[in-house]
Amino acid sequence: VVVDDNVLFREGLVALLKQYPDVMIAGQAASGREAVRKATLVRPDVVLMDISMSDMGGVEATKQIHQEVPHLPIAMLTVSEQDDDLFAAIRAGARGYLLKTVAIEHLHEALQTLYAGGTTITPHLARRLLEEFNRLMVGKRPGGEEEVAKLTAREREVLELVAKGQSNQE
Repeated sequence: VVVDDNVLFREGLVALLKQYPDVMIAGQAASGREAVRKATLVRPDVVLMDISMSDMGGVEATKQIHQEVPHLPIAMLTVSEQDDDLFAAIRAGARGYLLKTVAIEHLHEALQTLYAGGTTITPHLARRLLEEFNRLMVGKRPGGEEEVAKLTAREREVLELVAKGQSNQE
């Protein structure tokens, strides 16, 4: 399901994704509320969600979808490079965070990764996550040690590799 309130962008993205034989568009939504309805009814394999929409933003829609369909991978596809948006999306349950400047080939790879159970994030945004993670490690934020303790050794390793710019496949 592709979710974006900009109809030209949404329909253009759908047209580009249809060129891949392994991608089937299960639906489109123009708002967060519509995305929640579609995702819970259709139960797609992956949701691509814009973060900023008028009636309900992508973060709130992600939270609601995650409550109804916990294992559904949702990736934010946005223009926002703001740390607050990135962290809010991850806290809401997003398993990916990509910028709208991503090449269609990389977006296709990201969809495959999400479908296979992985996560996807652009390297420079992953670097920001790693920096935040490191701040938590040194205890500069209240409760940081408890949050860090929730990560497995493998999750820490993967986060560090992505932050260094390695691709999902690497």
